[in-house]
Amino acid sequence: MNRRRFLTASAYSTAAATLPFQPVQEAAVRTRTVSGAGVVGHADVAAVRDSGS
Repeated sequence: MNRRRFLTASAYSTAAATLPFQPVQEAAVRTRTVSGAGVVGHADVAAVRDSGS
């Protein structure tokens, strides 16, 4: 099991190293933005549903 984890981590690290830096940085910013979002209530969901119709 340790070999599998090591190989998986190595493969992802190698793949990440070959990516251009700008898209990776943009993805990280989007992830931070999404994870910092607040909680919505039923009224918020209903407002979005109503505005889309």
